[in-house]
Amino acid sequence: MATPLCVVFDTNVALALEVFADPRLLGLRGRWDRGELQAIADDDTLAEYERVLRYPELRLDEAVAAAAGLRYRALCTIVPYDSAIQPALPKCRDPDDQKFLLLAQRANAHWLLTRDKALLALRKKVRFGIAQPEALLGSEEEGLRVG
Repeated sequence: MATPLCVVFDTNVALALEVFADPRLLGLRGRWDRGELQAIADDDTLAEYERVLRYPELRLDEAVAAAAGLRYRALCTIVPYDSAIQPALPKCRDPDDQKFLLLAQRANAHWLLTRDKALLALRKKVRFGIAQPEALLGSEEEGLRVG
């Protein structure tokens, strides 16, 4: 088996995969389940995921939200924060999204998967790939490998 692609999911992509089983991402989910992708998270990204699970708009009861948080945490490789590592990165227009850039850089991720326009705008300014999650669905994934 080839080395899995190391990926960071932004919160909306993680929710689409884990909570809502977005049918557009079934192929991505399959790749993750087969071990072709290694999802990376840290305390900051997990805290945001937990917080968003409890947004009233999602209408998840506490038991469902708690289970989704635990399941996602268990599926991810957790990268500890190291304050000594301060990677030089462009600033995202949305400061709340900077944590995903930092994590991708610290973890030497191949991809940050997002649908967020502020993050996608930075794709040519970082050493890892930033793409919509659908980019890793096709058979052309070898052409998409970064790093």
